[in-house]
Amino acid sequence: MTAEQSLCLTAPYPGRGAAAARWQAIRTATAALRDINVHNGLLLEQQMAHNQASLALLRPHQSQHFYGPNGLAVNTPPPSRKRDGGGAFLPHCTVRRAKSRGRKPSPASVRK
Repeated sequence: MTAEQSLCLTAPYPGRGAAAARWQAIRTATAALRDINVHNGLLLEQQMAHNQASLALLRPHQSQHFYGPNGLAVNTPPPSRKRDGGGAFLPHCTVRRAKSRGRKPSPASVRK
């Protein structure tokens, strides 16, 4: 049983000053919120239409795939790595890093 049923009252609570005032405040707030929701809905519809138009413009220029299942770009060669004389891989930036700090590169970091 609700409070309204137990007190035999129904909105808008005629003759009950405090309850009637609260009810009117609820109705006013609800109407304002409804107006805001309608406005937000219109803004969302407008933004969605803009996004759809943008996608329609871009779709004809889209290639089939940008990235493969491994997360790497499709149709691009993997990054190459140079080997030193013994077969070990050398990072690309070893020599550049040593040169940029004003030091002479070590013999192991010199590219062959």
